[in-house]
Amino acid sequence: MLRGILGLSVGTVVTRALAAVSQLLLAIWLAPADFGAWAAATSLISLLTGLANFGEVNGYLSGKGGSYDRVKRVTRRQNSLLALLGLGLAAIYFVRGEQEVGWLAVIVTLTIPLVGDAERMYSTGVKIRAYGTVVSAQAAAALVKIGVGVLIAALGGGSFSLAVSTLLFYLVMDVFVTSAIRNRMEPGGPELDNIDRRDRFKWAVNSLFITLPLQAGFLVAQFVTSAHVLGLYYFAYQVTTGISGLISVPLSRVTLSRFAELAGTHRGREARRIATIFGGATLLAAAAMALVLPELRPFLGSTWIDAVPAVILLSASLPARMMTPVMDALQQSRDRWWQSTGFNAVDAAGTAAAALTAATGDVLILAASLSVWKIALGLTRMWVVLRDQPVGPRIALTVPVSVGALLVMSSQFIPRDAAAIAAMSAGLLSVVWVATQFGKRSTGAASES
Repeated sequence: MLRGILGLSVGTVVTRALAAVSQLLLAIWLAPADFGAWAAATSLISLLTGLANFGEVNGYLSGKGGSYDRVKRVTRRQNSLLALLGLGLAAIYFVRGEQEVGWLAVIVTLTIPLVGDAERMYSTGVKIRAYGTVVSAQAAAALVKIGVGVLIAALGGGSFSLAVSTLLFYLVMDVFVTSAIRNRMEPGGPELDNIDRRDRFKWAVNSLFITLPLQAGFLVAQFVTSAHVLGLYYFAYQVTTGISGLISVPLSRVTLSRFAELAGTHRGREARRIATIFGGATLLAAAAMALVLPELRPFLGSTWIDAVPAVILLSASLPARMMTPVMDALQQSRDRWWQSTGFNAVDAAGTAAAALTAATGDVLILAASLSVWKIALGLTRMWVVLRDQPVGPRIALTVPVSVGALLVMSSQFIPRDAAAIAAMSAGLLSVVWVATQFGKRSTGAASES
């Protein structure tokens, strides 16, 4: 399983690295207000984007969603309907006189069917272990996105460079994966496609509420703050999401597929180990950012200077956020879709409440509030979902993440080097502890044999 996660992460690393480069390049031509307009458009349409495929892909990966042919047929019909509804939501901005955001929302709406297709093909590639194809598709799509985005921005296209390049990203990825693996799909029959309506409903609701926490902050903040602050928040959040996304997407897909093959307490034990490893590794990355990023300030213009501390404050929540895809996959594999949905609904509500601090006009207060909420919820969720696991290992997972997060955030107020190095030590301790446990088990197994 780890090989699958790491293999897919190679493609995601390339994609996210190019996305980060794209964001930095676009910042040369775009102002924070341009990013703010894009964030406003995507946050509203996310109510529909979150329903893309109506959770059918997760049902398919969990082994309960029927055949590939059924998923393809159903999701294309559903996503076409969502696109029509999206045009209605986009009209809200035109009525309010926000022409730019309205046209951006139209483009996002047209992207919905492509997002659905790309997600379905990505998951299909994971299911048949065509990791190389998925990696190549991600890299090709990312190159097209950065090239088109920079070209449009350089020609004065403003925020439309973000919209058009995103649409082309999903189009290229969908076409690439489909052409490579379409002959490897086994045809399904009626006996495979008799899916309970209640299962399909809970998949759809779960899919929506997994997406909502990502956009709830933007959805609320756009109504209480300026486009400038919203743009800084969007930029900083994209940087931290880019880091967590290096692993979180393949982590979610591969762990769900893997947990479906396990039974009983083995799922919880495996989930705990994975969360500890990746939480600790992400803490190392967050601490490194707190150490390095402030050195970039002299190279930034005055309009972007607050983005650096905002990124550092948000990065403190990365280790806790990294647990979310693992906990989601564990709950789904246990057929506890409603429990997963409940946690994500609470996350969306809390994120929206924290986003109200944007009314202060200070992006740092906004970033700190959101980070504290994500950390508190992530650790609480872990304790609830892994309640069948021993208390000691759960404490070993909680302490490094919480202490390290506090140190990363405090690096803005106390000597930066000391705080960052201490946070890195906490992350390293977490990873080493898990490695030691694996070593003990391996030695024990060898002795028994």
